Amino acid sequence: YQHNGRCLRCSSRCSACDSEANCSTCANSFLLQNNICMDNCERGYYAVQGVCRECNATCSSCLRSQSDCVGCISGYQLWNNMCLVACPKGTYQTLDNTCVSCHSTCLECTIDKCTVCVPTMFNDNGRCGL
Repeated sequence: YQHNGRCLRCSSRCSACDSEANCSTCANSFLLQNNICMDNCERGYYAVQGVCRECNATCSSCLRSQSDCVGCISGYQLWNNMCLVACPKGTYQTLDNTCVSCHSTCLECTIDKCTVCVPTMFNDNGRCGL
């Protein structure tokens, strides 16, 4: 980069820059986030073609794309790589805020019991039977 009429070398992590602290592309396997070349993207970002991009607002962390969530912010539950306000029917919320499918005999459930059984079964104290 040029400074006071002289060409100066970029940081060793940068392959191009417009100042010592402002990279525009990174060297080798480094990732560009907010004009800084880093070893890894920060939490809440994912890497695409050497650049860190921000995850969806409800994701605390994501992979491969902004909507491929692997963790959710407070108040949201993780289900099929999406962050939802509530778990969908047929699932229950675990202690780590993920949604898990109910047993196959159950239409609706909580973490420890079935609340609605499939039509061919009856509910016996939270367990579905014939």
